[in-house]
Amino acid sequence: MQHDYINMLISAAKQGRKNSFLDLCEFNLKKIYNFSLRMLANVELASIITEEVFEQAWINIKTVRDDVSFELWLRGIAIYSILDEIRSHKRKSEFGIQDNPPKEFLNNFDKFLMTLDDKQRIIFVLHEIEGYKYHEISEVLYEYDIEDIKATNIATREKMGQDLADEL
Repeated sequence: MQHDYINMLISAAKQGRKNSFLDLCEFNLKKIYNFSLRMLANVELASIITEEVFEQAWINIKTVRDDVSFELWLRGIAIYSILDEIRSHKRKSEFGIQDNPPKEFLNNFDKFLMTLDDKQRIIFVLHEIEGYKYHEISEVLYEYDIEDIKATNIATREKMGQDLADEL
């Protein structure tokens, strides 16, 4: 039932119905914001990126494919928006963003995430926290094949285990 309703909203949004698109946004707002916050470790920046993701989604709503879930499509926009932000540091001075956020504001798990490179962090968060399957991640991160994604995640898990062992 939920799937049919989402498909109906997508179809209506593709026809220009903003209220249908706003309903889609409401269903996904917290997920995209929390994902952005986990990736960026900055509340203000996560809010801005979340807003940009939904603006881009509205602009590109007609490109949503039937074979990819709306949530995964939206997550793809979020991933590339976050990567662009990390790489360009375009708001670095505006928000006082540092390459490494102050450690006292992060729990141990978030500190660990901040030690990972972008690829490791995205794959780990998508698979281990968000629950995406490897093939779904490869649909979003199309430049990496499934085996590369699996290997990266396994290496990240091993690194996490080693880091935790070192702390004990």
